[in-house]
Order: sequence, then structure tokens, then C-alpha cells
Amino acid sequence: ELCEGDGECGTDGSLDNCGAFDVYRKYCGAVTLAPTADPSPRPTFAPTVTPTSAPTVTPAPTAVPSPRPTFAPTVTPEPTADPCGVLVPVSVDECPDDPNLATCDIVACGELCEGDGECGTDGSLDNCGAFDVYRKYCGAVTLAPTADPSPRPTFAPTVTPTSAPTVTPAPTAVPSPRPTFAPTVTPEPTADPCGVLVPVSVDECPDDPNLATCDIVACGELCEGDG
Repeated sequence: ELCEGDGECGTDGSLDNCGAFDVYRKYCGAVTLAPTADPSPRPTFAPTVTPTSAPTVTPAPTAVPSPRPTFAPTVTPEPTADPCGVLVPVSVDECPDDPNLATCDIVACGELCEGDGECGTDGSLDNCGAFDVYRKYCGAVTLAPTADPSPRPTFAPTVTPTSAPTVTPAPTAVPSPRPTFAPTVTPEPTADPCGVLVPVSVDECPDDPNLATCDIVACGELCEGDG
């Protein structure tokens, strides 16, 4: 098309090649212009554009187009993450009230799940009663090493009985001066007043821990140790 240049697109606003107007023809693509043989009567700073009868247009090479091209680029989906994640068996204290959970291949990261053999779980783990409960982690997980815990540890230590056997008093040879219908009770020898003293756990602490000392209370009672 023909157009008038007023300085836009690098045009010369004082070309005046058509009277007082600056007229151009607009081409698109690669254009080869033939040189002019005779100069114009009034030379101009810009060369006279003499178009060829059919300008050569070199189209940009294209790959094989898609059957139905779209304006938006094709998005390549990212690879699907491992649905199993890292599955760690829970301890007894973490067992939920209802351990009948969804399987570990479908729950979200951080959730508890039940292993039925999927994702390498052990269907006979039975760490929560008759159920096999795991917690699912995603990404890099560093688990702290654990020693071999007891099946269910307690706060109080196990009381080991003394090696000395229980003393049974021998029957008396000489009867009492005045027999009675009830048998004579021979008092047992006085045992160690201290017994075996075991510190209680926090859960066993009484509301009022200001108790009698441990050398005077009866067996099975709570007491306060003052040395």
C-alpha cells in the first residue's frame, strides 16, 4: 500500500517527493530493489524506491505445523511424583483411635495410612493392634536413629526381688501357760523397715506430696524420702 511518512518508522518528513507530501510504498518480507537508471531531476537524500514487478518475498522456514495450531505453546507436563513417598511405621503412642485408615498409596503427605502391602508396606506389621499403620512423608526425609525400644516402655523401673528367701517362723515347742481355743500367733521377725523403695513416675505423683518418711510407712504406701 501507499502511505505518507511524517517521520514515523524512519521516514523523511521533508522528502516532498509528491509535491509537498512524502509518499512511500510499504513492503513486507525480503525485498530486492532494482537500481534506478536515471536520477530524478531533484535528487533527494533518500533513494528513489522503484519496486520490481513482483517483489521477492522469502518466507521464514517452518517446521511441519500441527494439525490444528494454537496460540498458546504446548505445555509438557512434569513427571508424576512417586505416590508412595517415604513410609515410616508409627510407634504405639501415635496409633489413632480408629486405625482403619486409607491405604498408603492414596493419602496425602504427612498423613497416617494403613499398609496392605502397597508401596512395600508390611501387611503383618500389626503395630497398632491388628492394623499396620504408617506415616507418609514426601521429599528428602532424615529419620533419627533409634535404639531398640522395649515393646511398651514404662516410667517405673522393674523391681528385682531380694535374693534372701522369705523367713517362715518355726513352731513353738512349749505351749502357752493358758491354752486358748484360737491358735497362738507368733509374730514374724521384724523385717527391714526400709523395704525396697522405687521412685514413682510423674503420673503417680499425689496431689499433696508432703508425705511421711519412707522408714515409717507401711508396705505399698507412698512416702517422702528425706535421706
